[in-house]
Amino acid sequence: MRLACIGIGSNAIRLLAAQWQEGQLCAVRRERRGTRLFAGLIGGALTQQSMGSSVHAVAELAALARSDGAQEIFVFATSDVRDAVNGAEFTARCEAACEAPVEVLTGEEEAVLSYLGASEGGSCGVIDIGGGSTEFTFGEENDILGAVSLQMGAVRMNAQTPVLDA
Repeated sequence: MRLACIGIGSNAIRLLAAQWQEGQLCAVRRERRGTRLFAGLIGGALTQQSMGSSVHAVAELAALARSDGAQEIFVFATSDVRDAVNGAEFTARCEAACEAPVEVLTGEEEAVLSYLGASEGGSCGVIDIGGGSTEFTFGEENDILGAVSLQMGAVRMNAQTPVLDA
């Protein structure tokens, strides 16, 4: 069985398609489309242009996953969509374009998924610096001991940094 996951991040839309082989989930396709959705968050709302390019990327990646035989596609969104006053409009457009529901993750859910995707067992800490937020997660094997999400991503911080005259 083939599955696919599309992550709508602040800087990029990512696809991971995988299938079960000998009891393990193995990646069969990884794709990335740089859309910089968070850069289009102006006055608390996503611009039509930033939404349009990101919706197009989501639709393209869903089509690739289906052409690879994905029977189910999971789509999630992170900080930028959580923060946007028009996040519901954006997710509705994505759902129509990719024909799959879009789940908007909480910061803590985003932190846990980052940890599970990056850790390989044992005691581990993961720092995920995104465009809109940064997640810190600590765990032992697959047990999460602590997870926090802070509103200080690279694009957010750059947008808030005043330009200093030298």
